[in-house]
Amino acid sequence: MSVYFEAVVVAADQTILIRLLDNLAQTLDSHPFARIPWELYRVGDCGFVLFGLRADGKQPQASHEVEDLADELSLEFGCAVAVHYDDQVGVRTALLSKDGELARSFGETDEMWVPYDAHGELITDGPRYPGDALPADVECDCIRNGIDAALQVAGFQEWIYSARHGLALSNGSVIP
Repeated sequence: MSVYFEAVVVAADQTILIRLLDNLAQTLDSHPFARIPWELYRVGDCGFVLFGLRADGKQPQASHEVEDLADELSLEFGCAVAVHYDDQVGVRTALLSKDGELARSFGETDEMWVPYDAHGELITDGPRYPGDALPADVECDCIRNGIDAALQVAGFQEWIYSARHGLALSNGSVIP
């Protein structure tokens, strides 16, 4: 089974976030991201993940809306991260918005890959390679992707990832 999603990650006051989202939902003409349904999940004490969904397609396909919403939320909360993930095609990218504008994109060049040893174990204390410079003759695995890098730069990584299970949502589900 494949996993794919479009999401916005933000640290926010819940009352202010919900009020802002309600206000945006009432301005359909000026904000195209208000036209798609969103699922809001609380993560930790101050974190939230909003998944953008499209009822008219198999996949969320809300990348532009997610990025626009991240820009909008960063105006109120300082920064937000738009996340694009699709394990079928290897998409693991994120965009950091600050003060209403794109501050930085994260992707393949931000990935961290490490090689396997002769016994098939990852060598985590050895050489590390960026995703765009993997050696052709060395078997490696990704230990940090562009999404991880963006969440770290935004200061969100501490509260969004559980120690071993990926993204733990308030409804008890887990996204790897």
